[in-house]
Amino acid sequence: MQIDILHVPDCPNLGVARSRVQTALERARIEAAVRELEVGSIGAAARTGMPGSPTILVDGTDPFVQAHANPSVACRLYRTEEGLDGAPSVEQLTEAFRAAASRTAGITSSSSRRTTRSRSPSGPGTGAKTK
Repeated sequence: MQIDILHVPDCPNLGVARSRVQTALERARIEAAVRELEVGSIGAAARTGMPGSPTILVDGTDPFVQAHANPSVACRLYRTEEGLDGAPSVEQLTEAFRAAASRTAGITSSSSRRTTRSRSPSGPGTGAKTK
């Protein structure tokens, strides 16, 4: 599993997002590669799918995206069990990671029964900086 934490420079909620991601992975007992990607422009936000900072992508998908969310380099708020917060709760992240792991397990088991061809993605880079 690949976890990307997209954020603007000096994001005030990056630390809490990073901590909650790690705690949720431990609780879910899931191993994942975690990257932090700094997004410094609205163009980069559009290319990376960032509707605000921080945005947490699980295998390239934002499990917390709101309908009609626009790219943004502003702070993002999440609806949690405790109200609005600058990052998803540990519980929300744990659930999202387990759901993604279940989807991946289903794809892996079904793909092992049949032969498929895959292509490498092509196109321009995202413009985001990896930390």
